[in-house]
Order: sequence, then structure tokens, then C-alpha cells
Amino acid sequence: MDTLLLTSFAVFFSFILCVAPFPNMIRRAKDKEMHYIPIYFLWINHSCRIVWLYYGILKNIVPFITNCVMTGIASILMLILYYFFIREKLKFVIFYTIFLIVTFVFSVYIFPVTWVGNIATTLGTLTYIVTAKNLKVAINTLNPKMIDLPITIVSFLNSFAWAFYGLIIFDYPLMIGCAIGVVVSIVLLVSYVWINCKKFKKKLITV
Repeated sequence: MDTLLLTSFAVFFSFILCVAPFPNMIRRAKDKEMHYIPIYFLWINHSCRIVWLYYGILKNIVPFITNCVMTGIASILMLILYYFFIREKLKFVIFYTIFLIVTFVFSVYIFPVTWVGNIATTLGTLTYIVTAKNLKVAINTLNPKMIDLPITIVSFLNSFAWAFYGLIIFDYPLMIGCAIGVVVSIVLLVSYVWINCKKFKKKLITV
């Protein structure tokens, strides 16, 4: 596959993935359900974007830098939106600032350049682990709405495109980090289908 075409698809899916969460966040804000969005997810996700951006600059991967700038801006907007709909604003700012500074110091000053991609991959993995709570709730309550299907599909396509790009340019931190995203997206998609099948069977039994 042509690298330019692949990166074009990847950047496009990244843009869609940046925009897609906002309608859901706004709805949750109106319904006073922001607590369903784990605060640690937003912290880790934003730090992850910053470290990936730093890694992209170090490796001079222009398409990936574009991706990181977009996702970074989106994560900032998510944090701002979240900030305006929570009560403990000072606590939110203090803990986020500490987390961001620690991540930055470890990435830039403590670990060597070769480790920056590994840190970003670890942070990306942590974002998936943090959101596993929603998956558990979705399975226990058989509520497929806890899994955002459009975002999950776009996330799968985005992760797959960047993982394949990482494979082509022999960038293993990028490839592994995005491959984890592919696996998680598949788990979410399978869970979504399973929950709906389970609900359908229950309806048949009760009829």
C-alpha cells in the first residue's frame, strides 16, 4: 500500500476520532453524568498525547506529529469541558498538573530517547485499562450504551492504520502502541455484539 495513502487515511481517522467524543461528553454534561468518564482517563490520555508528540518530533515522523497535534488539542478541550462540570476544580487542577509534570520530566530528562516511545505506549495502554470499568458495567448491566459504537469503530480503523504505518517504517513503539488499540477495539466490538445478542435472547424468552 502507498505510504501517502495510508497516512492520509490514518490522519483522517485521527481527525474523526478527535471530534467524535464531544457530542457524547456534552450529552453527559447535560444529563449530569460526567462521572461516567473516568478522570484518570483524561489525565493519562492527555499526557499520552504529549509524549507521543514529543516522540514524533524526535523521530521526525511528520504525519504522526500532525496526528498528535490534533489529538492533543482534542484532549485539552475535553479537559476544559470536564473542568466546567465538576465540583472539586482545585483538586482536579493540582493532581493533573502534578501528573503532567512527572510524565514530562521522566520523558525528557530521565529516560533516554529510545524509551520515550515505550513510555507513550505504556500511557496509551493505561488509558485502555482505565476505561475497562465502563466495559465491566456494560457487561454486568447488559447496557450497550456504555460502549460508544461509532467511536469504537473509528478507533479500530485509526489504530489499525497507524499500527500498519509503524510496521512499514519499522517503528516498533508506534506499531505496538497502536496494535494494543486494535486489540482493545476488537474486544469492545465483540462485547457490544455479545451484549445485544444477550438482550435479544432475553426478549425472546420473555415473549
